[in-house]
Amino acid sequence: MRRVKLAIYCYSCSKCGENFEVTAPMSESSKPRKCECGGEAIRDIRAEQSQGNIDGLMVDNPRWSWALGINPNQIKDAMKTHPGAVFNERGQMLIKNRNDKLRRMKEAKMEEN
Repeated sequence: MRRVKLAIYCYSCSKCGENFEVTAPMSESSKPRKCECGGEAIRDIRAEQSQGNIDGLMVDNPRWSWALGINPNQIKDAMKTHPGAVFNERGQMLIKNRNDKLRRMKEAKMEEN
């Protein structure tokens, strides 16, 4: 008999704002959900984090970001918006961990959804 590992996922409805939890297999963590009102619900990572449901999310996981990247010719100007940021020769920004990602997104006036 195969055991399926279940986890608790938090969702927030984009239509009515209702917050709810779903217990589902880990393989279905990114599966879209519907709220009782019929609206589409998106996964609320911050709510899961505050409940301690996400282990290791805040550990360092350095990676090069295309989403926060820029044209390499604009690196000098980008340093004004992102002081201390590291860019590679292709214009990708080095993201050190989740906190760094959220800070850099805020500097760029971006938000996670």
